[in-house]
Amino acid sequence: MLEQAASAPHTLRDRRIRNNIENVRFYPEIPLVDDLRATWEGTLWVLRTPEDGYPSESVGLGRLAGSPAPIDVVTSDGRYVGTFPAPVAAMPVAFGPEGLVAFVEIDEFDVPTVIVKRLPDEVR
Repeated sequence: MLEQAASAPHTLRDRRIRNNIENVRFYPEIPLVDDLRATWEGTLWVLRTPEDGYPSESVGLGRLAGSPAPIDVVTSDGRYVGTFPAPVAAMPVAFGPEGLVAFVEIDEFDVPTVIVKRLPDEVR
């Protein structure tokens, strides 16, 4: 009898936990950040996950698949600067001083070339 009384709170607790787990509601969509970079000035560049997913999520290619996605630019104090739209946006591979950014482009012979550009003041 004493053993039953001692186990009763655990049984009730276990039922409550199981009930909570079975009735958990999840948001139908979880937004993801695919890549995050910071400039020398502290501005954040946030590459979103493509809306239609990656070309081959089943093999886990992720960023390597090269799917276009918008890039949001936010200052270090949280001010939204703007968004580069998906078809024209490319995440720089490196940020340098005074707004310099580096991109790697692959030509028709699969030869990588480093391209360096300077960003306008508004997005640094």
